[in-house]
Amino acid sequence: MNSENPRLYPSFHRPGCFFVMGWAIATVLGFALSLSIVTIGERPDLGLWQGVLGGGIVGLTQGLILMRYRLGSRWWIVANTVAWGIAGASSIGAIGWFAPRGLTALPSRLIYGTFDGLKIGIIAGFSQWLALKQTASKFSASWIAWNTLAWILGLAFGWSIGGILRQITNLFISEVVGLIVTWTIVGLIGGIALGFSLRNACRQPPDSPLTENEMNQLF
Repeated sequence: MNSENPRLYPSFHRPGCFFVMGWAIATVLGFALSLSIVTIGERPDLGLWQGVLGGGIVGLTQGLILMRYRLGSRWWIVANTVAWGIAGASSIGAIGWFAPRGLTALPSRLIYGTFDGLKIGIIAGFSQWLALKQTASKFSASWIAWNTLAWILGLAFGWSIGGILRQITNLFISEVVGLIVTWTIVGLIGGIALGFSLRNACRQPPDSPLTENEMNQLF
């Protein structure tokens, strides 16, 4: 048996359109649930613990999707927790849970959203890639690029929409709407990219039995 091809193939079907929708819903749901603990603020207000809690909750809801495909959801949760913890503890901040301070002009939000999206995309993408490599050794490093693209587009458009709505309504809740747009874009692009990556990484026939060790990696 090829040691680089673990028996982690989905037992019912390969990731497809339902995987993408499920991933997007899980991503937005995770963000929504995190708001019960993490309060939306501005960059200086959110640090290490907000990043750890927010990243962990989103990782948990996404991990429930990965669990159905016999991929190590526990590693994914750890990866998200670590990635956003690092970001929160640094000058980057807990991206995804704060609005840009003092940026009202649309071009400025697009530019800063692009650069901050690049930063968190690389950090989270690399951490997530390492996590999935634990159970799908052929998982492509191209995931880092796709995740980065998702965050660049998501953050730039989300912050821009939040800024436009805030100018119209003069309400901070507009920034929350913008962040929902961000997580939706990240979830959709990430779901498409992850689905294709997993189809290529998981080659084991669906009727292959799981060993006890592999069963432990379902969680």
